[in-house]
Amino acid sequence: MAEATSKYVTLDACGRTSEMMMEKQQELLVKLESIEKRLFRDNGSVSMQTRLDRHDQALRLLLWVTGIIGGTLLVGFAGGVALLIREAVLRGAAA
Repeated sequence: MAEATSKYVTLDACGRTSEMMMEKQQELLVKLESIEKRLFRDNGSVSMQTRLDRHDQALRLLLWVTGIIGGTLLVGFAGGVALLIREAVLRGAAA
């Protein structure tokens, strides 16, 4: 008969398990709030999210500037090649 009663959860055992789970849940909530504050809130110091946003903005600016410089160099190179070809054609026709 003792085996039959051990298969069931008693009200006391359920209460103890519930209390332990609530304590663990509170601990996790405190840790989660701490992480959330560090990631997303500016509380006297710059948050990680703000830092990431600033780095993202800086990288986008650098990429834009690099694109402008690269485009300018490419157009200049293509223009130089076109002038060389034109000059070669004109000299070849004159010779």
